[in-house]
Amino acid sequence: MDVRVMESTQIHSGGQNTGAAGSILVFNDNVKLLFGTGSDVEFFFDGTDMFTRLAEVATTTGWMIGLAASPPSPDGVAVHVWRGSAGAIAALAGTQLVIEDNAVAYLSFLTPNTVSPGIVFGDPESNVVGAITYSHSIDSFIFQIAGASRLAYSVGALAFQEATIFSTTAGAITHSPATRSVFTKPINLGSPVSLTIASGAVAITAPRHTLVVEGGAGSGADILATATGGADGDLLTLKTTTSGASDQVTVQDGTGADTFILAGGADFIMDHVNDRLKLEHNGTEWVEISRSSNS
Repeated sequence: MDVRVMESTQIHSGGQNTGAAGSILVFNDNVKLLFGTGSDVEFFFDGTDMFTRLAEVATTTGWMIGLAASPPSPDGVAVHVWRGSAGAIAALAGTQLVIEDNAVAYLSFLTPNTVSPGIVFGDPESNVVGAITYSHSIDSFIFQIAGASRLAYSVGALAFQEATIFSTTAGAITHSPATRSVFTKPINLGSPVSLTIASGAVAITAPRHTLVVEGGAGSGADILATATGGADGDLLTLKTTTSGASDQVTVQDGTGADTFILAGGADFIMDHVNDRLKLEHNGTEWVEISRSSNS
């Protein structure tokens, strides 16, 4: 039996309409199927697209798609796909799609292996300003940021597509491989950071530092007795601003917190721009590894 609704039609009351097996209920374009005493929910096809409108009369309406018995109310103004309770948890405010289960839940993208499916992020300036895609042809995750590919992650390789800075807002970055670190290119510790000596002391902030005498460059010979800010295993290289007595720095040998344990127990006079002092922190003091004296 075919039932065709050729014009606007309303079915009132709470009765049930049944038909024989294989029955078809056909609606013309723009004929709406309404639910609720206030017609709160409507379904219709406009000849091109299918519409489901749930929020025309209320801004707190969600759509629950229950894949198991006794589904709860949808979580917020969202499409909620439910197959079991995840527990006492609510979706983050602003969520528009919720997938919930009392066991594992997946979101699967099934495509041919010649394409790169993924999740795309857009805004008024670009419909693909960011993306996470999977390239089946090279078996890699591709991360796109600000409209360009920035990182490719494949088996055994994490390939950044540009110069990259590793940093933290707090704490240290710990590098802990199972065996050893292998570098195939030169290691550069960055340009030296200038530190002005104050009452014989400096505070270390980088692996390489240029020592500036107290009062500023050219203010006369100075001494350096301590350097705070070190931790066990830190490496440090020190140099002077320029050659000559007016920028000479004498690094004093000593013992105790933040002092310098120098070779032979003798102070090191740095009076040439190419003088270098390399040290390692032992947890208490800075221990000399090597030096270059060019005066």
